[in-house]
Amino acid sequence: MRNAGPKNPLTAFLTGNIVNISVSVGAVIAAFLGLLLAQDSWRAYRAIEEFTRVQDSIDALLAATDAQARERGLTAALMSAPERHDATLPSLTELRAEVDTAWDSTRERVDAVLARSAGDHVAVARRFDSLTEALYAVRALRHQIDTERQADSGPAMHEEWIETTSALNAQAVALREELMFITEAPPEVARLNFLVNSKGARAAEYAGQVRGLLAYYAEARQPMPASLLEHTHFAYRRSMNHLSELLLAADAQVGVQPPVAAAINDIHAYRTEFERAGTRMLESAAVGDYPLNVGQWWTVSTSFINLIHALTTQVSEQAIAQLRSNARAYAVTLTAYLAIVAIAAILAMLSLLHVRRNAQRVFVEKEMSETILASIGDAVVVVNADGSIHYLNPIAAELTGWPQEEGQGRPYGEIFTLYNRLHSSETDPVATCLEENRIVVLTEGHVLIARDGREIPIDDSCAPIRGPDGGIIGAVLVFASKERLRESDSILSYHASHDALTGLYNRRAFEQQLREALEDARTNGCRHVLAFIDLDNFKIVNDTAGHAAGDQMLRHVSFLMRRLVRESDVLGRLGGDEFALLLRHCTPNQAQEVARKLLDAVRDLRFPWNGTTFQTGLSIGLVGIDSLAPNIEALIRDADAACYTAKEKGRNHIHVYRADDQRLAQRQGHTAWAARLSEAIDENRLELFCQPIHPLKRGHPRRSEILLRMRGRRGGLIGPGAFIPAAERHGMMPDLDQWVIAHACIQAAPVLLRDQNRILNINLSGTTLSDPEIGPRIIQLVERHGVQPSRICFEVTETAAMASLDTAVAIMEELRAAGFSFALDDFGSGLSSLHYLKELPVDLIKIDGHFVRKLSGDPVAKAMVAAIVEIAGLMAIRTCAECVEDAETLAALEQMGVDYVQGYHLRHPGPLADCLPEYTGTQGVPDVRRWGG
Repeated sequence: MRNAGPKNPLTAFLTGNIVNISVSVGAVIAAFLGLLLAQDSWRAYRAIEEFTRVQDSIDALLAATDAQARERGLTAALMSAPERHDATLPSLTELRAEVDTAWDSTRERVDAVLARSAGDHVAVARRFDSLTEALYAVRALRHQIDTERQADSGPAMHEEWIETTSALNAQAVALREELMFITEAPPEVARLNFLVNSKGARAAEYAGQVRGLLAYYAEARQPMPASLLEHTHFAYRRSMNHLSELLLAADAQVGVQPPVAAAINDIHAYRTEFERAGTRMLESAAVGDYPLNVGQWWTVSTSFINLIHALTTQVSEQAIAQLRSNARAYAVTLTAYLAIVAIAAILAMLSLLHVRRNAQRVFVEKEMSETILASIGDAVVVVNADGSIHYLNPIAAELTGWPQEEGQGRPYGEIFTLYNRLHSSETDPVATCLEENRIVVLTEGHVLIARDGREIPIDDSCAPIRGPDGGIIGAVLVFASKERLRESDSILSYHASHDALTGLYNRRAFEQQLREALEDARTNGCRHVLAFIDLDNFKIVNDTAGHAAGDQMLRHVSFLMRRLVRESDVLGRLGGDEFALLLRHCTPNQAQEVARKLLDAVRDLRFPWNGTTFQTGLSIGLVGIDSLAPNIEALIRDADAACYTAKEKGRNHIHVYRADDQRLAQRQGHTAWAARLSEAIDENRLELFCQPIHPLKRGHPRRSEILLRMRGRRGGLIGPGAFIPAAERHGMMPDLDQWVIAHACIQAAPVLLRDQNRILNINLSGTTLSDPEIGPRIIQLVERHGVQPSRICFEVTETAAMASLDTAVAIMEELRAAGFSFALDDFGSGLSSLHYLKELPVDLIKIDGHFVRKLSGDPVAKAMVAAIVEIAGLMAIRTCAECVEDAETLAALEQMGVDYVQGYHLRHPGPLADCLPEYTGTQGVPDVRRWGG
């Protein structure tokens, strides 16, 4: 290595201009940061002003809608009797004046927002116009009521008054929500504040509707009509739901202040009284015997609504105070930054006076480092970024056979050539290090080819050398010669106890080490930890890049893990991508720290192969070994269960085994059921059941759903809920699905030949739908038994299809092209059912039984079923209602236009053999099948 002299141009330039460069760069950075802080401070102040204007408008809207709701209720009470009876009610004239003043104030504030806010807020202006039109309609109706009130206008006028004023308040809600989107306040402030305001307004509005409706009929002492009573119940439930959401949102405020907390407590304290009064009034509204007069009811309901508005007001004030606090913090930060810049400039000037001295010191240190490298016992080779040799220390020159003077400047490939004896593969750690900017450590078995042809076993590592800008300027190789096992007996012993691919202990040798650790724990009371380790997503590497790439990744991961554990620990490869680690004399807490290091190291590993970079992770299960440990088999079982649980949590997770762990118990239970299922298949103890699916329309083919049951060893029948989860967990569902398809075709083929108007519905699991090669196997399986594909309809659930949507859709399209049809089971139970209805090629949807069971008593469920039927009709998809359990539900479904029904009211599931006569028409069927045969 040649030393850079004191007159080197780069050194001279840096020494002479370092002060100017540093000061210039520092000034630019300081100015840029100051501009950013000033901009943030200005945005904070502008956000406060904007937020305050918008919040004033929202508060005015809330006050106006509250006053309008009170006028709605008071007017409704007075409309029921021309002459005022209850002296406790407020003055209608004064209340109307308050309402008019509130709306005028609201319009002024919204006008101010539109005039002073940046941007063209078309949506706010449109909502504001709609609000004004609704306000004129309320005032016109108010005049009409005053004119006709003496003539006893009756319930019709009362309903129009309630609808018109509620429409006005609905427009106010829409305007308030549009206002929420134009503020620039921080999301954590605006979101919670506007959420509280929105929930509070909705809770108060629905409570106001209940107040007005009950006030009218309580004053008249008349029963409430059924339609209005249903609406009142609905409004009461909605008010309570929104109140609960309001309290949750208010509690979620960061740093809740005492006024907000006090308002929340007031609502909690008064809520019971309001709910008790509201429930009693609603229960008596059907007969007109109200427990409270109109004045008492007015006082209770209005007090409750006022508490809601008090809470929203306190939350808004706290949000504004928080914004102002943020702005003050920005100002303080800006001032502090300017002071720091001044101090930093002074310190920088003082420190730069030592630049020349530092440059000279670097020169001295460089000379010292070369002396040190020449004297150490390991070989050191420095390579430039272009791959040429920059330096060899004496040990490296001796091992390679290339002196420093001859080797310098040559390509490193001429000086440093490696290959692996164990795996017959050449290795280039320098190229990998330079290309990927990372440390490369070679596994065992690597041999250096010296200049004279000698083969020298070595340990090697290569690390990048980075410049001041972080770029690669070279690499340093450090390697040392080592003795290889040359005696044949030693080599045989080594290979008998070590994995040939990774050089780690194999399963037999590892279990022997585990037995010794268990004996040590029982005899001496020592504590050890067993870890089972599984690579995440390793199958992707094998499937994408081939097994050669997978083997190379296993070598990399093995060597990386071996470097991170202690010499006393035992690391083994049990097979495939499964490893085991025995941590001797280690507590569970210490073992978790080691496991975390392994997770972090493997997570950061990038494995390149043919232009593609792969990344993997670890799932680790830990189990302690102490004097109470039962045996080797139990330890291995518990560690494997803990590892599987860690894998279920996702990538890079650790799970520690505990005897009372419910997840592990469930996992072990699934393992037991999987074994029982395998035995049942081998012993032919699986049985097919079926349940008819009855058509409600003429011309529809008859259907039957095929169901699976297991017969216990003692003859008892076991439902699918016991063994299907285990089959899904252990990957048995594809084979199980094909078993069901094959046996259903075998048993039903004669009947399907006789009855050309019959379809079998067979369920397919999500695992089966995730196998891209399952389509041809299913087609071949059905055709082998002489069944036409058009006679089979496969039922899939939305959840199963979503597990691998693209693959599932491709399989379904392939099978449909062959003649099969598809049904979407449990429709409506998922969050995205309508979306996936468009994505999935289905011919029939089965409406989830949750809605069907509630059809007679729940209007929402009825509306949802009707909507599903209507949408399916538009898409030319037939519908089937599951879980039909009574005649009333059946009649309702038939009236709504459902195509098929299925449930216990029609027929319970039974053995497929017992259902076969029914196919031929020899057995009676319910009347619902009068069009189906």
